[in-house]
Formats: sequence, C-alpha cells, structure tokens
Amino acid sequence: MSARTEGTAAGSLPLKISSLTACRDVILRDSDEPLYHQLYTQLRHLIVASGRVGPGSRLPSSRALAAALGISRNTVLLAYQRLQEDGCVEGRAGGGTVVSTTLRAPHRGPAVRSATAPGSCSGPTPAPARTAAPAPRPSAVGTAFPVDVPPLDLFPMQLWTALLSRRLRLSGERLLVGADRLGLPALRAAIAAFLGASRGIVCSPDQVVVTRGVEATVELLARSLLDVGDTVWCEDPGDPRLRQLLCWNGAEPVAIPVDQDGLNVWHAVEHHPGARLAVVSAAHQLPLGAALSPARRTALLRHAREHGGWIVDVERDGPFLNSRADRALWSEAGHDQVIHVGSFDSVLFPQVRLGYCVLPPELLDRVDRVAGVMDTEASAVTQAALADFLEHHRFVGFLHRSAEACAERRAALLRALCELHGDDRHLVGHEQGGGFLTVALPNSARLGPVPAPAGPATRPPVHLGRYAFHRPALPGFVLGFASLREAQIPAAVRAWAPLLAAGDQPRRGRLAG
Repeated sequence: MSARTEGTAAGSLPLKISSLTACRDVILRDSDEPLYHQLYTQLRHLIVASGRVGPGSRLPSSRALAAALGISRNTVLLAYQRLQEDGCVEGRAGGGTVVSTTLRAPHRGPAVRSATAPGSCSGPTPAPARTAAPAPRPSAVGTAFPVDVPPLDLFPMQLWTALLSRRLRLSGERLLVGADRLGLPALRAAIAAFLGASRGIVCSPDQVVVTRGVEATVELLARSLLDVGDTVWCEDPGDPRLRQLLCWNGAEPVAIPVDQDGLNVWHAVEHHPGARLAVVSAAHQLPLGAALSPARRTALLRHAREHGGWIVDVERDGPFLNSRADRALWSEAGHDQVIHVGSFDSVLFPQVRLGYCVLPPELLDRVDRVAGVMDTEASAVTQAALADFLEHHRFVGFLHRSAEACAERRAALLRALCELHGDDRHLVGHEQGGGFLTVALPNSARLGPVPAPAGPATRPPVHLGRYAFHRPALPGFVLGFASLREAQIPAAVRAWAPLLAAGDQPRRGRLAG
C-alpha cells in the first residue's frame, strides 16, 4: 500500500513522502553510524527541532518510506521504534505511526536569557529530551591516514605513567570521587598559561572550562546559549559530528560555504543574518585547511558584536600549525563574542578525552549552571596528571618534537602524492601545517570500492564527502599523517593509489564554496 492511499487516523494529517526524501541526501552508507540511527536522527530533527512535522501528523508506512529512501524496511522499523521510545511518536491501531500529540512545539524565544536558580523551570531553556546516544565517533583503528591522531610514537609514555601513578598515590581517593564541574583549578591555570604561550590567548584560569573533548564542549555551549530552533552557522564542508550534536540539541545548523579564505561570512550574513551562533575553525579549517582571511575575521567579529551572537572557534591542532598560520580568533581585537574551543586528544593521544573552552566572563555563570546538570566532566585523575605534564620541563620539548615531526611527515606525504599525480595542484589546505591535508579529485572521478591492501590499515581514508552537507559535491579524501612515521608514508600512498589517483585530470588546489 502506498503512503498516498493509506487511511488517516482521526485528528491526524498524513505526511507526504516528499517531505522526508531530504533524509536520503544525508544518509551516509559508508558511515560508522548505523543507517537506522541516521534516519532516526533526521526524523527526530524534523519532529522535535524544526517543527516541520507537527503533533498528530502520521508518518508514512515503513514499507513506503523504505522504498522512497532506497533502504530496507527493517531499517525504517528500527528508526520508528527509537522515536517511539523517545516519546516522539505513538502507534495507533489502524492508523499507523503518528507524531505524539503531547509533544511540545518548538520554542523560538529570545536567545539571551535571564539568570535563575538551578533547577528552575525558567532560565536556560533545556534542549529536547533525548535518550539516544550520539553517533559513534569514527574509529581510527585500522583506518588509512587517520585524522586527528597525533604522533603517538613521540608521546612520553613512561613520564605520563609516572605522573598518573604519582597523582593516584598522593591524592587518589579524592580524585576518584571527581573534580570541580568546570575542571581542576590546577589544570585550568595550566591550560591558560599553555594557550598564552602557544596561541597568544590571554585569559584568566577562571575563564577556562575543562570537558571530555570538543564534542562535549559544543554540546555544553549549545545547551547554555541556544533555544530550540535557533540558527547556527556551520562550515560546509565541516565537522559532521558537531552538526549532529547541534541538531540533537534542538538547533538549526545551516550550511555556510567554505573556500580558500575560510567561512564565507558575506554569504552567511545575506542568507542567515539572525543566527545566534557561528561554529568556525579560523586558523585551520577541517577538512579544507583554509584560514579565515583578515577581512572575514573582521566581518565575523563585527556581525557577532552588532547582533549579540556568539562565535565558537574550534581549534584541534593549533600547536602543530606552522609559523605562517594565522592566530586564534580570540587573539584578535574585539573578541568579546568569541569562545575558543580546543582539545588535547589530537595533541597527546585520542583516548586522553580532554577538551576545554575559554569563555567571555559574562558566560561563566550560565555555563556553570548548565554544566551542573550535564555529564561533561573529564576524569579527575587524568586532569591532575595533565596539569603536572603541562608544567613539566619535558612538555615544551615534547611539543616541539611533535611539531617538527608533523612538518617532516607532511613534506613526505606531499612528495609521495606529487609523485603519484605529477604535481600538487590537487592538494588542498597544506600551507598552514597541522596534521592533515586533503586530496581534491575531479568531479568526474569514479570512487568505487577497491580491495583493501595488506597491512594494518584495511579501511580506506576518510572521504571528503563525509564533511559536506550534501555528500556528492566533494570527491576526494582527507589524509591525516601525524601518526605515520616518515618511512611509512610512501608505502601507504602506494597501497591506496587506486583511490588517491582516481580521475584523469586533477583540479587545482582550491575549492570554491
């Protein structure tokens, strides 16, 4: 039975399949996230965040939606089941699956909220209730050229183990209980000093908030600063997990194109002037490696200041950027609306699970209240050991050696790719340094499956389309090189040459938005 001929339950409106086929554009079949969870996420966003599917609306039958999206019926049934567990939909005898009539409509109130006591029903508007966990973090294990993995071979494991043991011996019982919800004071002070020395960020320890990573930080900020339905500028292409987190917390991410000068601020202002938040990477954008130009930095800061919005500047590999890289956005004049976000996962090792943000003073109380009801706190033992490591005399040397290794490994990868393609016109975003670069393939490139080569890396490099709002737009691959020893890189390029050399004519090393 087609969706068009199904009966309508009393008091409900049938939802046309055409309203849901946009889900097809964002379902990534080669993603680590299960298909049913991707569909669940998109449907939940339509129901809870955007309000485009209102209470009482009847969803298409599982068979009809599966046929329209080109997926199995079981996938749709699993997605519907998760929605029912969340209370978003309900099953009606003879009436199919209907959006719950008790679901609260999206609230589009003011984004600046007055301070109220914790636990009050007013104050910071909570995000929609959700029981589903975020999509799994893409695994770097077995992936060729893993992104966001630092030079693990240089990490001083013995020193780190000694610091952990010392902290457990001296204050283990207290640390096992937990830490201050904004982070251990010693670590907040050490991070403030580290950022001042490495990125020119001048702040007090009280302005630093410690979390479990970039994603946890962005979720904390979304719940602190946004109402359901608020618009957020997001880079396109850009980090898909951050977009998903914003959606799950009721925001409306909008795609802002990125080119060789970074986020196109003029496009954003013209098409979405009322955005409450902008999520950018001003110094080294993932995946294109672009730096936000001076003119766009000025325009972005001015727009945020004039409209009372906030800028979240995400920086993952700042210590590994070269001398030509631009400064963090926080170090610019007029940075009052900027929140700097960073992580030690891509500087030390991924499983350290420690991130942070630097807040303008006026946001401290608001974020503190929200952190009190969220589970963003990082391991207190790890925080204490990291505070000691940042102040240890060997830390500066470790950071210097890691930055040098990244530069040498980047040069080795450039040489290998130039040998494969004949020149570097197809390479994007390598001028700033850092730990990754992108191979941009021509639009005609056929990226079919290739046999996995022998060796530890049996999963292909990360597809550039993973970062795009509309996946088919960007053929290519994002190659992380920091974790590969220099001698391993030529062989890795040869092993994956059928993918990395797809297409006849490489296009030039810039991508217009």
